[in-house]
Amino acid sequence: MKNSKISKWTLCLAVGVFIVFAAALARSQPKVYLDIGPGGGRQLPIAIPPFKNLTPESGDEALGWKLGQVIADDLGVTGLFRVLDPVTFLEDPLQGGLEPEDIDFRDWTAIGAEALIKGGFRVEGEQLEIEARLFVVVQGTMAVGKKYTVKLGDYRQVSHNFANEVLKSLSGESGIFDTQIAFVSSRRGNKELFVMDYDGFNVKQLTRNGSTNLKPAWSPDGAQLSFTSFQQGQPGLYMLELAQAKVQPFALAAEVATGGVWSPDGSLMTAALSRAGNADLYLLHPDGQILRRLTDHFAIDVDPTWSPDGESIAFTSNRSGSPQVHLMKISGQEVQRLTFEGNYNSGPAWSPRGDRIVFSSLADGRFDIFLIRTDGSGLIQLTQNVGDNTDPVWSPDGRLIAFTSTRSGREAIYVMNTAGQFVRRLQRGETPAWSPRKKR
Repeated sequence: MKNSKISKWTLCLAVGVFIVFAAALARSQPKVYLDIGPGGGRQLPIAIPPFKNLTPESGDEALGWKLGQVIADDLGVTGLFRVLDPVTFLEDPLQGGLEPEDIDFRDWTAIGAEALIKGGFRVEGEQLEIEARLFVVVQGTMAVGKKYTVKLGDYRQVSHNFANEVLKSLSGESGIFDTQIAFVSSRRGNKELFVMDYDGFNVKQLTRNGSTNLKPAWSPDGAQLSFTSFQQGQPGLYMLELAQAKVQPFALAAEVATGGVWSPDGSLMTAALSRAGNADLYLLHPDGQILRRLTDHFAIDVDPTWSPDGESIAFTSNRSGSPQVHLMKISGQEVQRLTFEGNYNSGPAWSPRGDRIVFSSLADGRFDIFLIRTDGSGLIQLTQNVGDNTDPVWSPDGRLIAFTSTRSGREAIYVMNTAGQFVRRLQRGETPAWSPRKKR
């Protein structure tokens, strides 16, 4: 009986210690307000008034609207937020304060806002100082506060950075708002490589070799771009070091080399090489050394894309009589056909979440974008016979898909969500490649 009492007291003490520890742990963890799982949850109502000019004599009120609008566009594209219309705001955005004690949160509760972003800025010559804050309306507390000092022309980057902070605070998920998209464009005459911010702004030309350049692909650290170029008369692989703007050929013992892509950890690459008039896939070292032949078939095998765990590769092959998407292990074994509907399926891209593959398919005389699970189930058509839609690629968070479309008459880069909704045109061009997230 005595031992039984001791055991009960020991158990009660252990439970008590656990409860205290759990409560302390809960207090130490940031509150997550958004459901970002499969299917998601409701959208979080958020108010984003224009930023207040803290140096009115500078006459830069328009900049305050731009700062708020970039953040609103960033958060809105995720599908996780319902950005409230400024016409519903009860507070004058140019008069309200930035401190919790200076904000009447009842005005924001009255219009249904659960989160509020407020900010101010100062302009001194070409220098811009920005204060940005996220408030939880129901609690009347500040969740995130940041201060930035940058060149005046870099205001969009500051807005992207703060939008990333907001998404991280409210959902626990890192944002993609500071990523970039490389693409091909003939706007200067030849097909050259360009890069832009993920939302289509800040376009910069990367190559100027006067040749045809295709199929850009980012290294996992975002420092290099692999691409295919005809600058020596036939397609070959090249590497572009972005920091130094240095281009060098990727030395390979092959007649033709195209479509080089890195493994998720950057230790390996795959590419389609033609060494006897037929394209097969090879496993390469990033320095150009051929490590192993992956496919050995009379058919053409191209368009490799890695699974996020680095264990498998999806690719296009016409070994079944028409181009279809296939899967195999990085050993080159266990090759299996993935797509069976449609007579021309190509250009696969593996989701960063590992569960689905996006590809283009010829349907009713036009190419459209489709999604399929890696077990071959759940085929979904995302675009609906509006021009040709090809070259799909994923955003690093797996929430968006960039692709090439001729729906406006000329090839242009578009972005949509994984349900084929909220389609936005970014820039004229083709074959987009989405950069990895920047390390923060």
